[in-house]
Amino acid sequence: NVQLMALNTQDASASLKGAFGIYDYSLSSDFNLNSSKYRKTSSFRGSESDSRDGGVSLRRNFFTGGDATLAFSIDESESNAETATLNPSYGNNLTLTLNQPLLKGYGRNIVERQIIVNRNNLKVTDKEFEAQIINTLVDVKRKYLDLVSAYDALVVAKDSLQLAIQQLEINKVKVRVGTLPEIEIVQAEQQVAQR
Repeated sequence: NVQLMALNTQDASASLKGAFGIYDYSLSSDFNLNSSKYRKTSSFRGSESDSRDGGVSLRRNFFTGGDATLAFSIDESESNAETATLNPSYGNNLTLTLNQPLLKGYGRNIVERQIIVNRNNLKVTDKEFEAQIINTLVDVKRKYLDLVSAYDALVVAKDSLQLAIQQLEINKVKVRVGTLPEIEIVQAEQQVAQR
């Protein structure tokens, strides 16, 4: 049980660290290839075109609820159409986007809601772990005291048996001498049997 509670505490700690990931940078990329062919439908001949484009973006959240994204994209296209003036043609784009909610979703408490929940969960699991350790220590102490008490009871029982055996021997001697009636031996044997 203690090991399980220790694992729960470690899991809650890892969840808290993971919740801070909302402030990590996020990198994404994409790449596309397109090819198209057009049949001749008029006096112009058919055409073929190929295009390739790709991009990379970097995003980060802020404690205010806003975020910033920096994106770069590039494209290339080739065509054998008679109307194409630049062949191949290239284009690129660099964009910085800032997004900040003014009412809904604004503020640190909204953004860090999961961090707050995970921090509270960690406190709870820490307290549960502490309580489990205390309960285990109390249980061990109680069992130790039970063992000591049982050992002491055994010592007392052995001493009592020895005294009853001694009393039986004394009574046998007294009966042989004639100072005690024989019933005293039966009572002493009964005392030995009860011990």
